[in-house]
Amino acid sequence: MIFLKQQKKIAKCIIGSILLSSILASCENENLQDDFLTEQPSNKVLSKEKINHFILETTDQQQKSFDWNMATEEVLWSAIVHSNYEVMIGYKKDGWNDNETRDYMFNYKKSLDEDIVYIKDNMIANILESNQTSMKTLKEEAIIEEADNLLSITAKISDLETLKTLLSSPNLRYLEPMYDIYYNNHTEDYDAKDSGDLGCGEDNPRYDLRVNYDYINLHPGGKMGWNFKYHKIKETWDWGGITTKGTGKGIGVAILDTGLSHRQEQLIDGFSQGNQYMFNEGLVSNRIIRFSDQYGSNGSYRIDDCGHGTALSGVIASPRAKYGIHGVAYGCNLYNYRANSDVFINGTRDITAVANSFISAANTSNVRIISMSMGSVSRSSRIADAIVYAYRKGKLIFSAAGTIELGSFVSGQYPNLANIVFPANMTEYNGDVVYGVTGIRTNYTACTKCVKGKNVDFAVVMEQLNGTQALATGRGGLYTTTIGGSSVATATMAGIAALVWGKNTTLPRADLVLALKQKSDYPFRTNPIFGYGKVNTLEAYKYFDLFGGLGL
Repeated sequence: MIFLKQQKKIAKCIIGSILLSSILASCENENLQDDFLTEQPSNKVLSKEKINHFILETTDQQQKSFDWNMATEEVLWSAIVHSNYEVMIGYKKDGWNDNETRDYMFNYKKSLDEDIVYIKDNMIANILESNQTSMKTLKEEAIIEEADNLLSITAKISDLETLKTLLSSPNLRYLEPMYDIYYNNHTEDYDAKDSGDLGCGEDNPRYDLRVNYDYINLHPGGKMGWNFKYHKIKETWDWGGITTKGTGKGIGVAILDTGLSHRQEQLIDGFSQGNQYMFNEGLVSNRIIRFSDQYGSNGSYRIDDCGHGTALSGVIASPRAKYGIHGVAYGCNLYNYRANSDVFINGTRDITAVANSFISAANTSNVRIISMSMGSVSRSSRIADAIVYAYRKGKLIFSAAGTIELGSFVSGQYPNLANIVFPANMTEYNGDVVYGVTGIRTNYTACTKCVKGKNVDFAVVMEQLNGTQALATGRGGLYTTTIGGSSVATATMAGIAALVWGKNTTLPRADLVLALKQKSDYPFRTNPIFGYGKVNTLEAYKYFDLFGGLGL
């Protein structure tokens, strides 16, 4: 093999023995030793049930997202086998820490430096050396993808010795099996996951909604969400100007979700009924709406088989017109990225699409805010790197803190799910890299499916005591529907941020964040389960730009 491994192996054995003793002591009562802990990993492949049990126990003990760095080699190898041998590998220079590696990613142009190419080629050579003898595969089959901008490779590794070789390399930053927790914990076909019941199907028209209770009619028509009054959204429109700054005009909001239906008439950019541009038909015109399919191969053809992404796009940006619903920031520009088929991030396709969407949004100068209402109970290093890249590009990022269902795939329910849902729980840059958002009811309790906890930064009212949820756009026509959970809370929060930022688009993210925090219910983040709590949009709007670039 190409890598010099001996010293690394000796150190690894010493560290492994220490970790093994610690883990065995903490898990003795659970009788886990025989299940998945061995001092010398063998070619034995553990069952999916045992892998899931390890993930559950480790996550429960650590109270954070599962990281494959926590796994023993035996668990790691078994997960690789159950992942059709697919892994994502991150590489780096000798001695580089995360910050130095991400500095290189941030400054990446169009090609890797010669020394980085050498490191990557060595990684690939090690993979191919084993594959050529055991799987007889060609490079095109063994190396699935090369993401040079994120110093990452997606590949197939075919034996335990290759895994050990890669783990011993000083150039390895991470190695993560593409193990699908959801699929490997259920009996139904994988296609059932893609067809979607995870956050999908909430786009059926609602005919039972009542005026002045479930929604409010506004001039020139259409419906305003009942929950807007709890955040002073209409008052912000009126104060800032219903056709100008008080609408989020000039701010680009990117939403990473399940796509955008071509049948939703409020979100059509092109000639439609009456030869009008529906997205620009309301009080604010000359807006931009863009769609990018990072998940499939449909190109520019708009698609959303789930309905989740279309619903949330409407919550953020649907026009204030004579029909349908009014988006929170009905004057903003919308950039919709199809990054998944549902709301659970898992597996090669999901991770690649989400990471690519973050990079694309980060490199789009008109995008100022990124909203993502998806998550996972396992951490993805590639997605984390892409998020840090977007943050360093000046983007304000909101992510859903999670719903109860998100914790059900492995364990039923986690007691502190808000600590676990990735990426809302990311702690880089003192936690400011991502702001976690959850939904609350009108009495300031968590909504029916929403989580609460220390990684929640903001809370949004989106559920009445009788269970009525927030207004949204369906996949087709102009019918009004509803959507719940931390998903709609996150989209609403992104819209609120766009409203405030629209007052002065020249100021940086820090000033906006300061205004949102200062004009929340808990400006010093003293609420242990809802963070800063609920934002008063009008007061944040008034406060914003008073100090002209003096943000924290």
